[in-house]
Amino acid sequence: MGACYTLAPGDGGRVAMGLPIEPESPQVRRAREKLTKQLGKQDAQITEEALKKTTDKMSSWIAAHAVNRVSLPQKGLGMFDGNKHPAPVSDRVDCFFKSLIGSS
Repeated sequence: MGACYTLAPGDGGRVAMGLPIEPESPQVRRAREKLTKQLGKQDAQITEEALKKTTDKMSSWIAAHAVNRVSLPQKGLGMFDGNKHPAPVSDRVDCFFKSLIGSS
């Protein structure tokens, strides 16, 4: 597998591997500036007013579609039964199991 390295922002793990850091190319610099600008615009759009407006929209959508909801007491959520009825073993796993038993 190889060693695990922690990545420092912007160095791609090169410092942790003992490799020299190459200077940033103009293309990478432009891309970084473009992304920073886009993220700044997105951050500026997240305001208390925008969050309140979105919350109100979501609440009204949920209320408008309440008639389509399935009542849980009628349906039930019995998906996991504590492995009382496990899924059948696949042929691949069965073959692997038999090869392990045969080799011991």
